[in-house]
Amino acid sequence: MQQECSQCRELVGLSAVVCPECGAGLALDALAGIDPALTLRSQRAASRFGLWLGTFGIHRFYLGQPVRGSLYLAFCWTLVPTVLGIVDGIRMANMSRQQFYRRCCLA
Repeated sequence: MQQECSQCRELVGLSAVVCPECGAGLALDALAGIDPALTLRSQRAASRFGLWLGTFGIHRFYLGQPVRGSLYLAFCWTLVPTVLGIVDGIRMANMSRQQFYRRCCLA
């Protein structure tokens, strides 16, 4: 028998304590030391926001980084945020799920 991970929806064994895909705790271990208001973001959406709307820092606002998003927005006229947004989008698309959650969602 298997259970579904509440974070990434992958099937894992009933005896597993941690999801092998995203590293999320399962069962009661999932509640230990984790803020219940924590919401994980979609890697695909963040990557697409970075590619399409990176000039305005939308991907940074989406990931809960309003200061970085504001910097992208403040300097959007220089086209530097455009390049950074494309690089961020490609980098996020190429990350593993676990890397993405560790770097972008839990930081």
